[in-house]
Amino acid sequence: LLSGGAPKRIGSAANGCTPGGGYRCADGHIMIAPGNDAGYGRLCEVLGRPDLAVDPRFVTNATRLVHRTELLHGHVDEPAATTLAAVLAG
Repeated sequence: LLSGGAPKRIGSAANGCTPGGGYRCADGHIMIAPGNDAGYGRLCEVLGRPDLAVDPRFVTNATRLVHRTELLHGHVDEPAATTLAAVLAG
């Protein structure tokens, strides 16, 4: 709203961080919103994708926002193979 334009709709995703939003897990649904780069790195470990945490396009929240489509395309289903307990324990 500060930009003078209406934000575009992105469902349950967060405008200021990515990945963020509702995701399907193997046994339910969960809201994921890593609050900082370290939290994003831990999420990548829990999902079995530590490579994403060191990919230059995704290292910081700022670069993840620039490359949001690339990050989410093909990776949105990552939590689907993981149980809620595993994500929450991570």
